[in-house]
Amino acid sequence: MAAVREEERYKNAQQEAKDFSGRKKRALKKHIAELKGVELLSPGPPGRGERGQELGVHCLFSQLLALEPSLFPFRVVDYDTHKGYDCLPTRTTAFDLNNPSFAFAEFKYMLEPTFNHSFDNLAYVICWDCDLNHGTEINDLASERRILEIYPRDDLRDHTTYYLRAIGKPHNIEVYVLKNYLREKLNIEFKPRTSSPNQSI
Repeated sequence: MAAVREEERYKNAQQEAKDFSGRKKRALKKHIAELKGVELLSPGPPGRGERGQELGVHCLFSQLLALEPSLFPFRVVDYDTHKGYDCLPTRTTAFDLNNPSFAFAEFKYMLEPTFNHSFDNLAYVICWDCDLNHGTEINDLASERRILEIYPRDDLRDHTTYYLRAIGKPHNIEVYVLKNYLREKLNIEFKPRTSSPNQSI
């Protein structure tokens, strides 16, 4: 038994060293931006599984809230990325402890046609990128269907807006695609670490 445990530790140590080498290579490929003197890391490039990519979105979002509290029209009151939805915000930036208006938010690296949570009580999806088209049907784990609607920035909108439109239900879900949202709201472009100032992703 001791020999088996020793062998397992050896394998884990080898894997750790291999992972460390891979992480260093991926870190050098990270795209970065700056906001108020703070370096922001893009969640990509992908390569370590869905949850790892979502963690990158979560970290970026938390930095943005700290640096620009008014950037999103809600206030976060709890995080839990271990199980279920990732985030519990209020539906407004004002928080009334005696009469809170809670909803759920979920972090995603990419918005996909299949959603691994229920749409019930979900108010916001915060993702890094979206390559789906206007009119794409998205299904949740309870087989509820939503239609993705995308409205480009214009005289009425200061950024491209994304919604998951409800079919026969009262509330739509707002989607924040950070890569586009930050570019349009704050003029932030993520660039390779070694790029020239005018080269962007």
